[in-house]
Amino acid sequence: MQRMNKYVSSILTVLVLLGTAGGTSLQASPSYTPSPGYTAESSYASPAGTLAGFDFDTSGNLYLFRGNSIVKRAPGGSETDLYTFSSDVYGSFLKVKDSTVYFGESSNGSIKSVSTGGGTVTDLGSLGSNYDLAFNSSGQAFIVANPGWAGTKIYNLDLVNGTTDEIADIGGYSGPLAFDTSGNLYYGKGSEIISFTGSQVNSALGTGTLGETDWSVFATGLDSIGYFAFDSAGDLFSSSYTGAVTETNNLGSSNPFGSGTSPSTLRFVPGSGDFETGNPDGGHLYVNTTDWFAGQSTIFEVTPVPEPATVILLAGGLFSFLFRRKQ
Repeated sequence: MQRMNKYVSSILTVLVLLGTAGGTSLQASPSYTPSPGYTAESSYASPAGTLAGFDFDTSGNLYLFRGNSIVKRAPGGSETDLYTFSSDVYGSFLKVKDSTVYFGESSNGSIKSVSTGGGTVTDLGSLGSNYDLAFNSSGQAFIVANPGWAGTKIYNLDLVNGTTDEIADIGGYSGPLAFDTSGNLYYGKGSEIISFTGSQVNSALGTGTLGETDWSVFATGLDSIGYFAFDSAGDLFSSSYTGAVTETNNLGSSNPFGSGTSPSTLRFVPGSGDFETGNPDGGHLYVNTTDWFAGQSTIFEVTPVPEPATVILLAGGLFSFLFRRKQ
């Protein structure tokens, strides 16, 4: 929370100064411009309030941490409130695993869960300034937090009894974490991505704490990393509150993947084949963008566009069909 608050505070100050100087309104809808070879369309726009996180289940239902509420939105657009906090909170994450929604907020540090079908909300405990949660390939939960602002740590979270076990001491401000299919852990540490092997993570469970001498630097040259998402080929996408979305391949080489209005939470929904230009069936990357001045969030769906030859063939087929109908 602390890094986001500092960023939001500074950017709003700049916007106010610019608006005062120019005498114009600064409110505008959030936007996202993808890299060449991809298209971006608005998938969901929050009617009021910003989004602290979102995720999908396997049936295509969208789950939103919208304002102070956890909301389930069906593909047809109908919504169900799963939980609403009794007071204003600063949401930190929302993740769906199997048939359960996990969510946290950093105002009070609470971590909770609720069934995707609704019902009783389970209190999983508290970690001050929690930021992100991820699952490894074994289904174990790990959470990033900065209790007492004494430096960021990564914990293993027991989803049954809510107990936590510190496995890594990272220091500094909080960042995102993600696991690849081999169980390796990746963490966004400001301008670089660091990693721990799955073996290191397993060895730290209940026995010790990993630190700087244990991690490897996977990628450098990024800026204020906000959140992560892996695609089906193992490429790691990262967002930055400064506006960039970056793609880092499995060799640690990074390239721009578009830009938008304060992009944050990322989610990848796999399709058929790789998420590459020319394969429109290769899945979708969803990007949450937020206009903090207007207090509005929009989720964009990023999709590869077909190869030019494919477009020509489709257009030719349509022309032939229309010509035959005209005859």
